[in-house]
Amino acid sequence: MDSTHNPNLKSWVESANEAGSGFPIQNLPYASFRKRGEERIRVGVAIGDLVLDATEAVAIPSLKAVMAMSRAERTGLRRRLSELLSKSAAGADHSLLPLTEVELLLPCDIPDYTDFFASIHHATNTGSLFRLDKPLPPNYKWIPLAYHGRA
Repeated sequence: MDSTHNPNLKSWVESANEAGSGFPIQNLPYASFRKRGEERIRVGVAIGDLVLDATEAVAIPSLKAVMAMSRAERTGLRRRLSELLSKSAAGADHSLLPLTEVELLLPCDIPDYTDFFASIHHATNTGSLFRLDKPLPPNYKWIPLAYHGRA
């Protein structure tokens, strides 16, 4: 936690300061989006009932780029976004879009993955679908079992 989480911090985006706002300045979640009618995918940050186009405001090319940042870089980015949106800032209102004008997308493309059986019960239950006589392979306790999954 740092100054970006200060409960007294206020934004010049009025809807972010309303009681019960899901996206006050202390909560700046990232999203991938595109403007309605456009193909270009951008990075956004929710603030109040708006989206800050972070691709334009702070030159973030993609959420994969954010995920590839070091912790220090991500912390610095959060501070920069908080500064842009705080009461004391001049504002980045040219980079704000109403949520109604954007299409929210999946954060990033995850085409497939490798998953592991989490427990002996998970492995036994799944194994019983394919091997009724011996649902749990004899090497389960020594070699982790994995399977290919798709997102």
